[in-house]
Parts: sequence; structure tokens; C-alpha cells
Amino acid sequence: MQRQKIDMDIVVIHNPDSKQNLKDPDKRDKLERIVKGYATVKKTSHHEEVDIIAEECRKSNIRYLCIDGGDGTSQKTLTAFDKIYGKEELPCIVPLRGGTANIISNSVGLKGDYRSILESLIDHHKYNKRIGRIKKQILEVNTEDRKNCGFLFANGIVSNFYHSDGLGYDDRSTGTPSAWKAVKLIAKGIYGVVIDNSVSDKIFDFQPTSVDVDGKKYEGKMTMFATSLQNAMIVVVPINRHTKEGMFQVYGTSRTGRRMVEPVARMLAGGSLDIPGCIDTQVKQLTIKSDEMWRYILEGEPYSCKTATIKPGRIIEFPVLYS
Repeated sequence: MQRQKIDMDIVVIHNPDSKQNLKDPDKRDKLERIVKGYATVKKTSHHEEVDIIAEECRKSNIRYLCIDGGDGTSQKTLTAFDKIYGKEELPCIVPLRGGTANIISNSVGLKGDYRSILESLIDHHKYNKRIGRIKKQILEVNTEDRKNCGFLFANGIVSNFYHSDGLGYDDRSTGTPSAWKAVKLIAKGIYGVVIDNSVSDKIFDFQPTSVDVDGKKYEGKMTMFATSLQNAMIVVVPINRHTKEGMFQVYGTSRTGRRMVEPVARMLAGGSLDIPGCIDTQVKQLTIKSDEMWRYILEGEPYSCKTATIKPGRIIEFPVLYS
């Protein structure tokens, strides 16, 4: 892919390989028909292509970056743009609700489907209508070989919950993630915990780590969940904490087996995890280490490392499309 000058203020990044877009091979043509020459649509499947598009957007000083492909595509795109833009301000980010969970879109109040969001943005921009801004702080996850950006970090039970074969939430043989699958899986997981069957074994099979939460140390099989989002629904779990500037919310637990029933019930009810064996706090930095490789997820995308340091990153702006 060669670098090109972008003459539009609005760019749409379309990932044809996202789970939902694989079901709609004509999606790019649909996007082209919606924008009608008022935006540039860029198809990308590989991170190298995203880097090139990010450089084109930076040099062209675009104003709005629309992302079509779901939360995972948004995470990878924001990571690439953060790297290419450096200290320069990013364009306003517009997630087009192209995924299943659409956690980021929901958190910033972008309602409707991809068509209505894109049509509204173009209409507002074309006729100079008022467009507000919502600011969210992204998380930086720095490991021994990379820096990733995202809003939702998790390891341990949460990572296994999402990706372990046969648990069903992200099982490619049965379709894509959904809230209904999550509800069924939570019920299945709790049932498995109570009777100690193979489901429980898969959920709690993860690497022990050393965890540093703003200087406070924890050891063992620690599950950590970190987010900078507020007023978000993480699948079926409400996150309603207001985080202080320069900080982010961390939940954690060393509990396994039957002792996980109470924390899970509290999380589903939107309650506090201020109970023995659990962490519920706002922090400036979280570090997780192990001598062995361990797995984590960002917006559901899987990664592995030995050491990860999570801290607040840059401020991301999202549009408010007033009616």
C-alpha cells in the first residue's frame, strides 16, 4: 500500500476481517454509498496497513477517524495511531458499532447502527452543525516487546472466560460473542465452580503472577481487570465508577473455585469488591509480572507477555452528534 494524500476531513477505516464484517462481504461498498464522496474509506486487514493509513491521516490533518470493525479493531487502530502520531493530537474517534459488544460506543453514547452514525457525522460536518466532544483517557499497556492501547485490560479468569476453547463465549464454531452467550457462560461457570467440573478447571487454569498496585504487592493466581471507561456495560457487568484524572479503575481477586461466587454476584449487581481476597480501587499504575508467559486481553484481543505495566495514556476525543 502506497502513501497517498487524503483530501477529506473524515476517514473511515474498514476491517473486512472483523467477526461481524465477515458476514457482510459488501460492507465496504455500503460504506462508500453512505459517504457519497464526503469521506475516504480505507480497507485494512493488517497492522502494517493501519500504520500507513495513520501516517497518511497525520500528514493530511484529518478531523474525524471512523472505525468499522468492533472493539478489537478500535483497539488495534488506536494503538497504531498513538504510535504514528506521537505527541500530536489524534483526530476525533468515531466507533461505528461494527462489533458485537460495542462497549466503547455505548460508553461514549453513540447510538444506532453504523449507517445512522456515519450519516449523522457527515450531515453535521457538511452543514456545519454543532458537534460536541466527550473525552476519555485510554490505557497504555507496556510489555517487554510492545506498547498497546485500549480501554479494557484483563487477565486470569476474565481472559480464560473470553477465550478458552469450549467455554463458548468466543467459540468460532458457534458464532461471535454476545451478551446472551455471556449470561449462559456465567451461569455455566458458576455451576462448574460449585460442582468442580471441567468448566471450572478451564476458567481457573492460568499462570500465577506478582502484582504491584501502586506499590502494594500481591502474589499468586491473581485475576486483574482494569478500565478507564465510566458508565459502561462490560458484556453484562456494569462499570459505573467515576475515575479521577490520571487514574483508572482496577478490580482484582485471588479467589478461585467456590470462593468466586460472591465476587461474581457483586460484580453483576454493580456492587463493591471491598471484601477479603479482592481489590477494588483507583490507581496510577498496575504492574503484573511472572517468570513464565501469561495471557491478557485488551478489548477481547489476546496477547501474551511476562511483564506488563498499565498506566493512563493519552486523552481520546469522541463526538457528540446533537440532533
